[in-house]
Amino acid sequence: MSIEWSGIKFPAVNLPVIGPSRCATKPDAHKFYQNVDCKYFPCHPREPGEKLNCLFCYCPMYFIQCPGHYRILDDGRKDCMDCSLPHDPGGWEIVQKVMQNPKPFVLRKADQKAVSDE
Repeated sequence: MSIEWSGIKFPAVNLPVIGPSRCATKPDAHKFYQNVDCKYFPCHPREPGEKLNCLFCYCPMYFIQCPGHYRILDDGRKDCMDCSLPHDPGGWEIVQKVMQNPKPFVLRKADQKAVSDE
């Protein structure tokens, strides 16, 4: 048996069916992923046994205004190394809320002064 798409035949592959019954056991499973095999893990300081959500390895809020803890580097870039907001419990919900109405990241007046004074 094969599948045809745009005139090209592909061999059929038996894939497991993932449906509501599998997701119903852990309805929030899509909100958390931890990759302990990553060579950078943990990328943010953690207490022993504390979970780190790797779902947002690259934060989707980097280029927008965000409620996270960041500092401004000398060249004006955001440094989010001390921010663990998207990696903490409840981070998924915060990211979803912020991304519903994203606002471009603009240096705050205090940050602009600090960058220009250096």
